[in-house]
Amino acid sequence: MKKKSLQLLGVWNELPFSVWVWHCDAAKKHFYDLTSRYVHTFIYTKDELSYQCFLTDTLELLKSDFERLKSREQMRYVGRITKDYYKRVKPFERYINKYRAARFRSFTDAQLIRAVREMVRVFPPLTMQAWYSVLIDIWYPSSEQRVSVKRVIGGSRDHLGRLHAHSAKIDDVLLREIGRRSHQNLHGMYYLFPEEVIQILEGKHVSDVVLQQRMKFCVTTDTRGRYSIYSGAVAKKVVQRYDLPKQGSKKQNVLRGVPANPGTVRGRVRKVVLNSEFGKFKHGEILVTLQTMVHYLPLMKKSKAILTEFGGLTSHAAIVSRELGKPCIVGISNLIASLKDGDRVEVDAERGIVRKI
Repeated sequence: MKKKSLQLLGVWNELPFSVWVWHCDAAKKHFYDLTSRYVHTFIYTKDELSYQCFLTDTLELLKSDFERLKSREQMRYVGRITKDYYKRVKPFERYINKYRAARFRSFTDAQLIRAVREMVRVFPPLTMQAWYSVLIDIWYPSSEQRVSVKRVIGGSRDHLGRLHAHSAKIDDVLLREIGRRSHQNLHGMYYLFPEEVIQILEGKHVSDVVLQQRMKFCVTTDTRGRYSIYSGAVAKKVVQRYDLPKQGSKKQNVLRGVPANPGTVRGRVRKVVLNSEFGKFKHGEILVTLQTMVHYLPLMKKSKAILTEFGGLTSHAAIVSRELGKPCIVGISNLIASLKDGDRVEVDAERGIVRKI
């Protein structure tokens, strides 16, 4: 049986609760309303990293739709997607302002349920617009391709990323309190879907065995219809039908990627992939990671340069590096496999080349 092809969007240190808003049925339904195309998602989570993918068959149709448009029509198309984002972002901003300083310990169970349900309602209608920006980066990786399109649609992606940093802090406090009441640690809470978190407050619990299975390996996908989570033997059976993308494994002394912000520096690298590794990063080191998110900002400020294995010109790393004036190269194949902590490298972010020295 021929395995189904997947397009890797990126690898993030996010767990199923956080991943849910980016791929749930409501998000994809809204994307269909915008583009007249359904995209199907496939995410597998292992070692606290989520490999987030779309099925390639639907993406080919989406790209074909875009390329049939003339340049001016393409700008109107992404402009409409971006306008929709800014139209719908206000409720999410109100949610953040409402709960960012909330004392969840004083909330009743019913109030906590309302908070989860409010997040479920206001966040998903914003996420697929950001994914479209990611797809533009994947389809047109060169800095010379679709420059105006990337400028238009990249702004909303960056805006959502900054809001997501605030909502993630709310998630932490909210899940910690619900976990305290249900005798579940915070790490375990992140392996639940929002509806399961609500069920916990209603007295229904996910078994410890299932949670342990999810922590080892789990799949979240809509390929069987509804967006669902699978673990254990079922997850292993599901993945057999797909050609799973992975990080690059080839070790190289010279690496190439997409220049995101110019500059040439030399220095020692520090790999930071998981949140637990943040503390080891030192001022003046070159940051090496899979992809950055907003909570990487303190490390990015301390870094001499920023290198990521995934991402394009509208990615978080690319946008923030330009704001900080840091040399940055994104989309570097085999980056993590090729470098180890302490390696001395030359970063030529004019040409997108990293060379061991």
